[in-house]
Amino acid sequence: MELDDLKGQWQAQTADNDLPLTDAQMQLLLTKKPGLVEKMRSSARSEAGLTAGLMLIVGWICFTSSDARFQFGGMLLLFLCLAQLYYYYHKLGLLRRMAEVEGHVRRHLEKLTTQVRRMLKGYYWATLITLPFTLLLGFCYKFGYEFAQPEPLRTNYLLMLAGVLLIVGVVGTFIIRAITRWYLQRLYGRHLDQLEGALRELRD
Repeated sequence: MELDDLKGQWQAQTADNDLPLTDAQMQLLLTKKPGLVEKMRSSARSEAGLTAGLMLIVGWICFTSSDARFQFGGMLLLFLCLAQLYYYYHKLGLLRRMAEVEGHVRRHLEKLTTQVRRMLKGYYWATLITLPFTLLLGFCYKFGYEFAQPEPLRTNYLLMLAGVLLIVGVVGTFIIRAITRWYLQRLYGRHLDQLEGALRELRD
């Protein structure tokens, strides 16, 4: 999106009784290549496609393996992938609505950018808790397996395993936090920043 074009369109709009932009003007401003919304939609489609491909691979491994650990991990990963596809479906819906005129253009965009920001924030926190949650499930599975054995419970082993998983969880979460923030900012955040900056200019 060219910010000068958007500002010019808005100034023309406010000079004409504050009427909203036409459908054609809005479509041009938001989806013309390389438009901000189109870039975000392309990123979301790519993510959804990669997730679907990962599901096929994990599903094949899960259902062809006779190892209960692989089956457990595979089913967990499939569940996470399904949740991600649901998230991408709704995100693509919001981004599609950005290119559709619904009344006053500024309020329309401000409302949708806020919703996209909220969705990205939810994805960020969900990503952060995924590793600790997965490690906790893995430990519970291992504890149940050890508890079911006829031999005495290996308490020292389980305590050592819990300590290792705790360290992995803390270090891994910090690494995932940094990567996820960079990743979301690069694919979506910087485009939303530009769009919000344009909206602030239009209010001046």
